Amino acid sequence: MEAVAMIWNLFRWPKDQPKRDRQAEPRGKPKGERTLLCAVSGESFRNEDGQSRQELIELLQIGEPVELRPEPDNPRDPDAIAVMTDVGKVGYVPSKADWVWQVMDEGRIKSARIAKITGGTGSKGHRGVVLEITLAGRTSGTSKL
Repeated sequence: MEAVAMIWNLFRWPKDQPKRDRQAEPRGKPKGERTLLCAVSGESFRNEDGQSRQELIELLQIGEPVELRPEPDNPRDPDAIAVMTDVGKVGYVPSKADWVWQVMDEGRIKSARIAKITGGTGSKGHRGVVLEITLAGRTSGTSKL
């Protein structure tokens, strides 16, 4: 898990600059499509309407599409990105995954889906969600991702 944190820290932006206002510097030749994984955070909380995110996660299927929806009016984090499914909000993209804002701003997210549902068995009753985010190939003016 430490390796994942180290990789995510490579993509962190300066804290004094809002994520959605950042511009990527022009870079290189077009590259092919990429798929990246991202764990969801906040899945143990309840939604604003009282729905249990854990109960919603029980209804999910591997491969199910999700919508990554910015929440600029979120009182805790104006850069929050909610993970929305057909059954409701199951959590958020972690704030450490700054690269998601960057590729969203560049319009490069082709799809996002449920890649894995963790826990829910044995001593690990808490469930977690891992997303698979597919990015379009980059072109001049987009990030290295």
